[in-house]
Amino acid sequence: MWAKISILRPLAWASLSLMGVAMVPGSAWAESSEAYGLVIEVHASHSDGDLAGLTTYRMYLSTPHDNDIISAIYGDDELPLLIGTSTSFHQDPIASEVLGSQMNPAFFTFYPDMAFDSWLTIGLDGPPSENEGEPLTIGNSNNNWETNFEAGGDVVMADAIGGSVFILNAPNITNNISGEDHRILLGQFTTDGELEGQVNVQMFTQGIINPSDRMTIPFSGVGVHPATLLEPCGCMDETACNYNPLADCDDGSCIAVDTEAPSWTYFPPDDTIACDEMMPTIDDT
Repeated sequence: MWAKISILRPLAWASLSLMGVAMVPGSAWAESSEAYGLVIEVHASHSDGDLAGLTTYRMYLSTPHDNDIISAIYGDDELPLLIGTSTSFHQDPIASEVLGSQMNPAFFTFYPDMAFDSWLTIGLDGPPSENEGEPLTIGNSNNNWETNFEAGGDVVMADAIGGSVFILNAPNITNNISGEDHRILLGQFTTDGELEGQVNVQMFTQGIINPSDRMTIPFSGVGVHPATLLEPCGCMDETACNYNPLADCDDGSCIAVDTEAPSWTYFPPDDTIACDEMMPTIDDT
């Protein structure tokens, strides 16, 4: 699976602990970051019961501003998304939900292990409340990344159709905004293996929708992993009618300006026609 994404950089699990990279909730490091990145931290370590030997991790997008807005995490065959483990992900047999917003904390008292189900999200670990938006998913029905994930497999969005977890940018929605702690929850993953992969994100930096920013973030293990900003693509031909001065790579979408002279027509000023009739014209040449 790791060969699908050539830029991944495997790291020794033990070395991360020795380097002191593991984050704790609300740490100053995540809050004061001057760039986008991915934060993976231990949410819970399990020593007994059915989850003994497993660790629950949470993944956050860290942002440089308190008003940065996430639009989606996504992947396709040109820019794959992979959230993987060297073993398998725990999927609670009762919860069995892809999204954190589908979890119901009211059941945790009766089924404690449900709280450590593996899921993806945009800013929610429970049902949305007022001023919060429900994340949505899309993908290939013939190669369903959701079904694979719910079976304990990796999250893989790497085909031509692609996949995404996204949220509509509606007014007054707050769970897609970074806020005072400069980060947004993207997922929870319970496993006894090592986490590794690559997440691609579309952002509205400081709430600016056009242009949006796209970035890719390779990660391996617990810690802070820096994002790489992707170059915006568009038409770079200054003579084209859809020239994009912000584009850094040409996507072949240029539309040439029509320089053909128009054929002028004449219609008598004292004539009338019905609105649904074709206007009679005489070439004025």
